[in-house]
Amino acid sequence: MDRNGRKMIIIGGGIAGLCAGVYARKSGFATQILEMHKIAGGLATAWKRGGYTFENCIHWLVGSKKGADLNGWWREVFDIDRITFYDSPIQSMHEHRGRSITIHCDNDLLEKELLTKAPEDAAEIIGIFEKRYPGSKAKIEVADVATPATVIRYTNNWRGSMEGWLLTPKTRAKQLPCTVPGLKSFYMVGQWISPGGGLPSGLITARNVIARISREVEKY
Repeated sequence: MDRNGRKMIIIGGGIAGLCAGVYARKSGFATQILEMHKIAGGLATAWKRGGYTFENCIHWLVGSKKGADLNGWWREVFDIDRITFYDSPIQSMHEHRGRSITIHCDNDLLEKELLTKAPEDAAEIIGIFEKRYPGSKAKIEVADVATPATVIRYTNNWRGSMEGWLLTPKTRAKQLPCTVPGLKSFYMVGQWISPGGGLPSGLITARNVIARISREVEKY
């Protein structure tokens, strides 16, 4: 960051970096965003397979529908009205032994069976469905399994991680410092200072940090 010329270089074109860029421009900074990937968005990406689009992150756009707390803040950085929010009563996601299992079913017994058996791949999950719902296997049009290697392929995120820090009883949701001791004019935004991660962390940290920078610049 150049305080005198009000210039800012943003490293990383993920959601946090893009939001920081928008807020910085609104605050009068000339900005340049550096991104090593050929596309922007970071973890908020998607890929196509078998005619379907598999999203990697947009399900983390929580608390953002019209009337929700974050909706007004998202409006500050993009046209959120272009997104249609849909809450499905038959879809659920579970974390089990470090893996995410998305279940499109309202059958509690099936959910328990999937979680208890801890299937390792799509074939095992499909087999459980086929056993409980004979004939379902033939109706599956496409299956996709994402791993840390998938994250590295599409985002090059560190070790294929989806979030910066896990929530623990000690850290909880406490924000980490956005600055590094001894490093002047350097600030961090995004999941690396917000345990728990998710899209809102990119928006909130970018909004707060750019506001802080603007206040500090006005002192000079």
